Amino acid sequence: MTKKIAFMFPGQGSQYVGMGQELYNKYELARELFYQANVTLGYDLTKIMFEGPIETLTQTQYTQPAIFTLSAVVTAILAERGIKPHIVAGHSLGEYAALAASGIIGFEEGLKLVQIRGQLLQESAHLHPGTMAAIIGLDDDKVKAICENIKPEVVEAVNYNCPGQLVIAGETAAVQAAMSEAQKAGATKVIQLQVSGPFHSSLMKEASFKYEKELDAFELHNPVVPIVANYHAKFIQDTAEAKEAMVKQIFSPVLWKESVQQLINNGADYFVEAGPGKTLCGLLKRINRKMPCANVADSQTLEDLISQVNKI
Repeated sequence: MTKKIAFMFPGQGSQYVGMGQELYNKYELARELFYQANVTLGYDLTKIMFEGPIETLTQTQYTQPAIFTLSAVVTAILAERGIKPHIVAGHSLGEYAALAASGIIGFEEGLKLVQIRGQLLQESAHLHPGTMAAIIGLDDDKVKAICENIKPEVVEAVNYNCPGQLVIAGETAAVQAAMSEAQKAGATKVIQLQVSGPFHSSLMKEASFKYEKELDAFELHNPVVPIVANYHAKFIQDTAEAKEAMVKQIFSPVLWKESVQQLINNGADYFVEAGPGKTLCGLLKRINRKMPCANVADSQTLEDLISQVNKI
């Protein structure tokens, strides 16, 4: 029986030095896309990805194009080998690889948009400093109530990753107060994340206004592959909805748990995490443990997936 394949694309935090190098060495198409990325961005992204140092790679302005590029390279090589997604979604930054896979934006446009978005987020984080934290082992409603009770500072639930895992963001003192309250309420783990700002919170609204103006210079297309958006966990139907999703995602929670459920509800029964890390496959297991998931980030995992899919 033919499987309905969903591609998922990871976000920031999944980067590592050496990412993409095996694919570059083995596949001509990978070399072409990495070269295109360097030219489009105006600097040697490939060198930063392959050689680091990790301190440079983890800077937002490099991390975001790096992850987007690797996800796009994996998607392109799989397509060349006959494996294409039937349906897509991406987590936070990963939504841009999903937008490219869906046909809404091209590879070069995606790189430019990710570069602009990263710069605006960084500027906004300087103006409105803050942090993020993962709360594990509490119900979503409990975490939301904790955030709402901390005033007047801003702290909000921003990443609904899977049952029992919710990320909060806001002003640093407010996030730390919420972490303390979550521990008192019985959270099994509370982790302050190594991020440079309170992303996906209302503190990023200013960045979204600027980004909306930048988007006007880009031509978007209607999706040819169905795509579920982060901010409302529904399908994007046309270019107007695509633009709205890209703007609102900046200051809205990532409804990942609901997005994955939407993919499953629409027939997805085989998942591929295209890009660095295995975070999304891990989250999928907590959302629906029966769903098979393969991570593809290098030549070995790519060839493994191809042979697996050919047996289905």
